[in-house]
Amino acid sequence: MYIEFVLPSGAGGLAPQMTAYEIRKSVKEWATKHQIWYDTKVVKYTLRIVFDDDSICNFFVLSYEGKRPYRIVDPLNNLT
Repeated sequence: MYIEFVLPSGAGGLAPQMTAYEIRKSVKEWATKHQIWYDTKVVKYTLRIVFDDDSICNFFVLSYEGKRPYRIVDPLNNLT
């Protein structure tokens, strides 16, 4: 499982870069506060936040206070 943020398109690539920076900064603050390891990956116009353990995704939903909308993706159920 992972957390996925949708990035905007347009503005010559500046809009997605700025949005990804903002999301990465707020996720880093959250992870540092809770001492959680994570990894990020940009795929097309989505930013993925991946944790070592799937249960951390649930903790993320309960404790993250970011401004951007996100969703939890289970790769096994997302085979479209």
